[in-house]
Order: sequence, then C-alpha cells, then structure tokens
Amino acid sequence: MTAEPSISARLSVQRALLTHVTPALRAVSLSVSSDDYRLSLRFIYDLDATEDERELPSVVAAGVCGDWEFPDRVYEEVLLIPTGTAMQHLDWVVYHRCEDTWVNTNAKK
Repeated sequence: MTAEPSISARLSVQRALLTHVTPALRAVSLSVSSDDYRLSLRFIYDLDATEDERELPSVVAAGVCGDWEFPDRVYEEVLLIPTGTAMQHLDWVVYHRCEDTWVNTNAKK
C-alpha cells in the first residue's frame, strides 16, 4: 500500500467525524486494503450508545465516499464495548476519547 491512500483516508475520516462525535463514542480506527480500494472503519461505542448514535457511522462513511477518490467500498463496523474494557483497533486510530481516571469527574477518590 502506498502512503497516499492511507493519508487521504485518515484525513477524510477525521473530516467526516467533525460534528459526529458523541459522548458514547470511545474510538474510531481504519484500515486500507492492500490494493487501496477498500476502506474499513471500526467505531467503538459504550454499551449505552443510543440507536441514533449507532447510525452515525453510516453518515461518516458516506462523507468519506464523497471526498476520497480511492475507495471502491467502505465497510463500517460498530462495536459496543463498555468503558474500561480493552479495545482492538484497526491499522490507524483517528479518534480515541480520553478515558483516564484522573480527568473523570465522576471517579471515586
């Protein structure tokens, strides 16, 4: 895979995520196929993500298709994984919320 499609994909996904990140979204990662024509997106949400929030990956994928010249197909995967549970990401992480306990105002002292 050349660097150009992966860079374009990462920038496109980050742009498409603008205004589509909700509190329940834990992470977004992506991978580009070896032939540069298929893009896989993985969205990881908390268990309490609403149905509307779980529809946002389709909006993001549509935005990527609209401005990235390479993809033949964009695949979306939505996982519900509770906070505190380890996540497995695809090749590039383009969004990851801070889950450090020292910044969580609800953390017990």
